[in-house]
Amino acid sequence: MKKIEAYLKPFRLPDVRVALADARFDVIRVKEAEECRPTEAYTEIVQGQEYEVDVMPRVQLVLVVENHRVDRAVEILQRTGATDHDFDGLILVSPIERVISVDPREAPESGPAACPPGRLA
Repeated sequence: MKKIEAYLKPFRLPDVRVALADARFDVIRVKEAEECRPTEAYTEIVQGQEYEVDVMPRVQLVLVVENHRVDRAVEILQRTGATDHDFDGLILVSPIERVISVDPREAPESGPAACPPGRLA
């Protein structure tokens, strides 16, 4: 199993979610994130006051997928997350060693085959 983390521009989220759902990636965790790029800072004027802006909004999507589905998920993220502008985002793929339920009534540790449908993308 692999964990895929994607950091994308927020306005791309609706299209990305639809494309992932269409490909049957059912569980996607989404969080707000920020990306700091001091070398790409720009100036904004708000109520007559100048502010240097070097933090850009992003959304973080996290998927846990079986190994044979990683390439498909990455392809969808690239195709639907891109804007054709600089700094579109980033995709990280890392291995998952164990899946452990928080609920003590469930098996204490299980692999992807033991996860109920819908728990993994």
